[in-house]
Amino acid sequence: MTPIVKRFAVVVALLAATDLAVLLDIPVLRQLLGFSFFTFVPGILVLYLLRLGRLGLTEKVVLSVGLSVSFLMLYGLFVNSASLLVGYDTPLSTVPVVVSFSLAVLVIGAVACVRNRTASFAGLSGLTLSTQEKAYLFLPATFPLLSI
Repeated sequence: MTPIVKRFAVVVALLAATDLAVLLDIPVLRQLLGFSFFTFVPGILVLYLLRLGRLGLTEKVVLSVGLSVSFLMLYGLFVNSASLLVGYDTPLSTVPVVVSFSLAVLVIGAVACVRNRTASFAGLSGLTLSTQEKAYLFLPATFPLLSI
């Protein structure tokens, strides 16, 4: 089993966990898994679909978040428009959205897996920060805590 197939299996497992958390309405897990999965995974899969897997870690994270957000917005618009054309009254309710996004992520992941058999995900080995750089990152890291 190649590394990209193993990582696709991890994506499928995370997708299943996210779908279960959303459909069963598990309070904290629903928000945590839904936000983290749909913020990063569709963008990473699109990056590998476009064969941009050799980017650095920073570029990969920034592009994956941007591509994920744009994918969610455009695909949501498509699902809404297509469902209304078919005559479905509530296209953006929980079940149709979960099913449609899950199918889209599975299709993109399968195509990316077939297209990039030798790709590998960027590790954290190239991430080395000095003490001064860590000190500069401490204040922005506290912003979410301060906003609460």
